[in-house]
Amino acid sequence: MGKGERKVKTSYGTYYYEKIPKIQCPQCGRIINESQGYFTKCRFCGNLISTPF
Repeated sequence: MGKGERKVKTSYGTYYYEKIPKIQCPQCGRIINESQGYFTKCRFCGNLISTPF
């Protein structure tokens, strides 16, 4: 598993790695690597960002 990837389990019980999309915070401009579902909280300024992917 490389940096910037996450392990995803399929319905067949196998795994694959997918790239985690980079999110840019519109408030402070920092890049956040991890997506936390539909909303991601910026760990630098605390802004809540909508992440619809």
